[in-house]
Amino acid sequence: MAVWDRGVAVRVMGAAVALTVVFCVLGWALGAHFAPGELTLITRLVRIRNGALTALAKSLTTVGSLLVLGPLVVVTALWCVVRRRSTAVFVVVGAAVGVVAIGNVVKLVVHRPRPMTLQLVEVSTASFPSLHAAQAAAILPAVAIVLTAPGRARALAVAVAGVLVVGSGLSRVYLGVHYPSDVAAGWVLGLVWLGCMLHTRGTSGERAHPPV
Repeated sequence: MAVWDRGVAVRVMGAAVALTVVFCVLGWALGAHFAPGELTLITRLVRIRNGALTALAKSLTTVGSLLVLGPLVVVTALWCVVRRRSTAVFVVVGAAVGVVAIGNVVKLVVHRPRPMTLQLVEVSTASFPSLHAAQAAAILPAVAIVLTAPGRARALAVAVAGVLVVGSGLSRVYLGVHYPSDVAAGWVLGLVWLGCMLHTRGTSGERAHPPV
């Protein structure tokens, strides 16, 4: 069975639609409401801002941007093509394209306003969910998984990816452009979508290439 066939397409599209609906409903439910402590956390982060922390936050937030993740996906996919690992290409590209598409649709539908704080970076889209958090959560672990063999190397790579995912997400709150709930939703969206890609890969029937 091919890595991409009608059955795989149906599963991927079904998962994408389901996640889009779930996160739209979640975003509507949140609306202008906030989880306990969200505004307090934002206020405290604003109070501790300084030059060093802001420079670190801006670096970490770049890690979750397509400016960094886009080329990373392209290079990883090309490497996998050269190695004839079509399943790995499917996982990485699918994780990236899917999370960006779902996240942007949810943003447009929910249209949650950004926090009313001093924002340290320019933003032009809605707040929910944090696309930086979602992109990082879906793409960085995917790259770590496909570029390493099962074992300690993969565990270390995934751990490093996890640190970058957390740091990138927290930086969005520090910079004043997201509520914590936006970031949490982004993390969940990214990880769940990556899980969908890995599960679909596992049922695609490919056996000719090394495991992802």
